[in-house]
Amino acid sequence: MSFEEGIKKIDEYMKEGNLQPFFINFNNRSQIQEFREKLLYRNYEKLDASEFCNKDYVLNVSDFYYKLGELTKPTVIFSATSFLRFLGNSTIKEVINNLINQSYNTQIVIVCYRCEDYFHFNNPRYKANYFVVEGSRDKFPAIEFASLKTAPENSIVGIDHIGEAIEDPKNEIITIITNRSKADFKYSLYSITEVKTSFDYLCKLDSRFNILKGLGKDNQWDYLCTKMKGEKNFEEFIQSEFDVFKNLEKVIREYKNFDKEKKWVYFIALKLGQIENIILKIAIENSKSYENLEKEVYKTPMYIESYNDDHYTQRKKLLKELDIEQLDYNTLDYLCAKGNPFNYLTDITQIEREKIIEIVCKKYSTLEKKDLIKLLERVYPDLAIYLEEFDFVTALADVKKEEIGKLLNNYFSMYTHCKVTNQIFDELQAIVNAEAEKRSFNEIDARESIYYSLDKDKAKIYFVDGMGVEYLNYIRKKCHDKELDCYIKVGRASLPTLTEFNKEFLDEKDKQGNKELDELKHGGTTTYDYNKTKLPLYLIRELKIIDGILKDVERELNSGYEKVVLVSDHGASRLAVISESEIKCEMKEKGEHSGRCCKVSDLDEQPPFVTKEEEYWVIANYQRFKGGRKASVEVHGGATLEEVLVPLIEIKSRNEKVMIDIMSKNIKAKSSFDLFVSGIHEKISVKIDGKIMDASPKEGNASVYVVKLSGEIKAGQYKMDVFEGSNLIKDNMDIEIESLAAKVEDYF
Repeated sequence: MSFEEGIKKIDEYMKEGNLQPFFINFNNRSQIQEFREKLLYRNYEKLDASEFCNKDYVLNVSDFYYKLGELTKPTVIFSATSFLRFLGNSTIKEVINNLINQSYNTQIVIVCYRCEDYFHFNNPRYKANYFVVEGSRDKFPAIEFASLKTAPENSIVGIDHIGEAIEDPKNEIITIITNRSKADFKYSLYSITEVKTSFDYLCKLDSRFNILKGLGKDNQWDYLCTKMKGEKNFEEFIQSEFDVFKNLEKVIREYKNFDKEKKWVYFIALKLGQIENIILKIAIENSKSYENLEKEVYKTPMYIESYNDDHYTQRKKLLKELDIEQLDYNTLDYLCAKGNPFNYLTDITQIEREKIIEIVCKKYSTLEKKDLIKLLERVYPDLAIYLEEFDFVTALADVKKEEIGKLLNNYFSMYTHCKVTNQIFDELQAIVNAEAEKRSFNEIDARESIYYSLDKDKAKIYFVDGMGVEYLNYIRKKCHDKELDCYIKVGRASLPTLTEFNKEFLDEKDKQGNKELDELKHGGTTTYDYNKTKLPLYLIRELKIIDGILKDVERELNSGYEKVVLVSDHGASRLAVISESEIKCEMKEKGEHSGRCCKVSDLDEQPPFVTKEEEYWVIANYQRFKGGRKASVEVHGGATLEEVLVPLIEIKSRNEKVMIDIMSKNIKAKSSFDLFVSGIHEKISVKIDGKIMDASPKEGNASVYVVKLSGEIKAGQYKMDVFEGSNLIKDNMDIEIESLAAKVEDYF
């Protein structure tokens, strides 16, 4: 029947004096809304069934029956059946049947919503007590149970206030802030979803979150839920948070700067996003939390059958960006046992660096130095740089510099090799024994004379205790990477090589400086003590100390100094510790400073490998005087080249870049090629495949230099470094050397 007939029927019911309830049913909420508006102009009491509900619950049926009996004026009651629908079909049917059999003190109209199917009564006289308004059935609104932290604004507080909202046609989804759960209404005819937790809320926004349940704690989901309030979807939120969504892996370089909450959000985003980087993809798939992402990146070789160089490069880059600090020893041992350890190891963590040195000492100690450097260039480039040769000819004064420079080149090339591999070559031992008597270092200028000749105006003097010349190539390369010019001179320390005899040349204010190197060489730890472990693991720390010194240099240059001058008191020897050899002759006085020197006595007989200086006998080979305690890491006080020679390094900010270009084409082995170097320079040299070659100015062009290739350089692809004196001005230039038999292209 029509809507108008329904209104008329109610008006008639109210006049008749029938005290049994009257039911009017509407099939859609728009009809109920219109009916409410019509009643505004009728003098009937209007009640919502929420008046009969307990707090945060639906209709209390017993109270409902009782309170209907207390009504005294004609009343229209809305939303009763909408509440009852939470309790199921049988409850609705029971309540309607009970009410239609009752008589009350006044006329009561029960407005029903989609209850036509319940109006089937055995007693035909009840037909006069209900009316069904014709109309299409609409869809019940969806019900969402929420909490204060997950509910949107303007949500309904408490189920007892939901009745009117259910019958409002504007509502497709109704959110209720309630302590009730879906389980409390197992017979409900409504579709109820629960969005009580932050995780529920996120799943509502994006169903993909359902697979991430175990990847966050409650407080983490709360954090993300709070951050996402107001965002339409997860993609929009991630876009606003990281300025990217589709290429999220590009943000990985910022990962180490994220706080822990942002790291976790990024981890969740990667779980839901598409990843092209195969290493990151595998790591994300295997990670159960953001906290083990770094370890899973490290473990990726375990899951890649054909692990190759590209995989290694991607993985190492990722590990650096993630800033991995700790590593599981079991994973490390497994990967090392899987195949060639250098296919997996990196220099990022301390235990890896230690493992690399251990493997070098135990497996690669007989490898040619050139091959060892090539092996280390990928896994531990800093150690490779330390091993590369420095051309001492460029750092010596003119007197005999060629002869002595070549001696030092050979000596320190072997010394650094021996230090890294924990051995003493027979060839090096022979040079040490010869130099112990010859003492060629006396031909080198004293450090003081070089120091006094330096222009120290607007310079910061930086004293480094215990820094020998073995680190020169490392210092020079690191300066170049920082765009600093580095000019090196090598001088001779005073004997014995103790600090007390080697700081008089400095002003008092310059004598403090940095003592970390010297303290490391003297003290060490259980890890570094030679008597506990023979491995030169302390070298890792030495290089880090030098890195720190160069950071200090940068700060000083940035503060206004035009240059910083690094100076040292003495060097130190590792090989004198490895030697573990005492001299056979007896001296009256006991050895001091781990036996590297002892006080002179007239009763002593001077061995040929011992020199007398400042009332001390000073040993010039790798032995020690009796009575001195064994050194734990390195030792000084003696007169080996590594103890006596010290650097004086002037470091400046690079003001302008030098343009360098290889001008010759089709360069043949054992031939020469032209090299363009902009500007005016006193001495240019190059290094190819570890071989250092001088470049001679080309007649008629001051910016072109001729490089004659060493006959030892074979045909192949190489990297070339270019030097101005001791200063590295260009590194890693590509150069191709062709064989003499290479075909000449026919252009005619």
